[in-house]
Amino acid sequence: MDCEYPTGPTGVYEGNVVSGNLAWQGYSENAAQSGMVNIQDYFDCDGSKGINALLIINSATWCGACQEEAGDLPSYAGTFESKGIRIVTLMVENANGAPASLSTATSWRNNFGLEAFSTVADPNFTFAGTGSVGLPLNILVDPRTMKIVDRTEGYAGYQAVTALADKNAN
Repeated sequence: MDCEYPTGPTGVYEGNVVSGNLAWQGYSENAAQSGMVNIQDYFDCDGSKGINALLIINSATWCGACQEEAGDLPSYAGTFESKGIRIVTLMVENANGAPASLSTATSWRNNFGLEAFSTVADPNFTFAGTGSVGLPLNILVDPRTMKIVDRTEGYAGYQAVTALADKNAN
């Protein structure tokens, strides 16, 4: 089935569609070299790509809770792959609090063994929104509609992610 990427309303909060023009420099799943990772690659309107949930994790190198989550992610790789859960980590700041670069994303990916997931630099903090934001910031996106279905500050586990994946798998 051929589907058009949803047009909106776009935004960074629950109920908004993720803008279709987003792309970041970094590594896609299992890529040996860096390139561009495009949000449209995760749009799966009819389930034909096998993507049942998309979790976008916004992290910073200096963030302790982000480090904890990144350290736990590799243990979920097999389960997430079998459920059609895709992860994109957006590195927003380096250890000094400066905007992240490709080097930041590369180090994060290598330090935590995140090759099974996409890890990219997001120096503009795409999903920050307004006001103060706690990290990690997890954005759960339904790949059928590209709507944000959950926005959680802090590392709180993956119950909502697996629930969405299970719903979309049926």
